[in-house]
Amino acid sequence: MKNRAMNIILDCDPGTDDAIAMCVAMGSDLVNLLGVTIVGGNVHRAVGARNARNVLSYIDKSQIPVFLGASRPLKGVFKYAYQYHGTNGICTSIPNQNKPQKNDQNAVDFILTALKQNLQGITLVALGPLTNIAEVLRTKADALTNIDRIYVMGGAFRTAGNVTPHAEFNIYQDPEAANIVFGSHIPVSVVGLDVCKSVYVSRYSNPWLDGHTKREKLCADILEGWFDFRINDDKYELCDPLTIAAAINSDLLTYETAKIRVVENGVEKGKTIADFGECGVEVATSVDAGIAYQRITSLISA
Repeated sequence: MKNRAMNIILDCDPGTDDAIAMCVAMGSDLVNLLGVTIVGGNVHRAVGARNARNVLSYIDKSQIPVFLGASRPLKGVFKYAYQYHGTNGICTSIPNQNKPQKNDQNAVDFILTALKQNLQGITLVALGPLTNIAEVLRTKADALTNIDRIYVMGGAFRTAGNVTPHAEFNIYQDPEAANIVFGSHIPVSVVGLDVCKSVYVSRYSNPWLDGHTKREKLCADILEGWFDFRINDDKYELCDPLTIAAAINSDLLTYETAKIRVVENGVEKGKTIADFGECGVEVATSVDAGIAYQRITSLISA
C-alpha cells in the first residue's frame, strides 16, 4: 500500500460511478485532489461538470476546482449513456449547496499548469473517455515528465465488452485517444472489465443505506436511484470506484504487462488487443473481490 501523499487529478464524466469514485477519493488521507477535469462520455460535459460541482459541494469539498474538457472525441461524436445513468446522470437529486466557482481555464491547460507546478509528480486517474489525457500528451510538453502514472478505467481484454461484444464503453468512445495514451512512454495502469465485473453492489445489499456521513448518504441515494431506474439489473459494478481505489492502494490488483492496440474503426471499434508479456502498460488481470469491496466501502465510510 502506498504510504505517501498523492497529488491526483481526476478526469471523469459524471456519471453515477464517477460520483461514487469522488467519494472514495475523499476518504483517503493520502489523496490531495488538485482538481476534477470533465470529459464528455456518460453524459454531456456540461451535465458532468454540474454533477461534479454538486457532489463536491454536498460532501463539503467545494474548494476543489472543476474544469471543462473535451465535448467531442478526437474523431466523431460522443454517444451518451443516459439510458444507464439516468436523465440527470447520477440518478438522484442533490440539495442545493454553495457550489464551487466555474473556471475559465480548460481541462488540458489546467493539467499542464498543475504538472509544471508540482515537480514531485501527479497521478492522473481517468474514469471516462481518454480525450483530455490524449490532448495533454499530444502537447509533448516538458512537464509531462511530472506524471507519476496514469490510471485508466477502460478496456475488456479477456472478457466481453459492455457497449458491444468487443468493446468497453470508455475506450469505444474515443479509440484514437486510447491508442495515444497506451502508446505513450508514461507509466499506465489499466483497470478493465476483466476485474471490474467481480466487484459490485447487489440490489439487496446497499452498503451505505444506514450511513451517517454525507458521502455515505450520497452513495446510498445514487444506488437506490439507479436500481429504481434500472429495474432489470440486480448488481451495480463498481468500475470507477475500483480504479481510484487501485490508484490509492497499489497492491489492490494484480497486473500483467502488455502492449495494447485499440481497433479504431469497423465492427470491432474499441476492442482492446493486448500482447501480454510485451513491454507496455500494466493491465489488471485479477482482484480479490472481497478485499476490494471492503476497501471501497471503508473509504466511503471513513
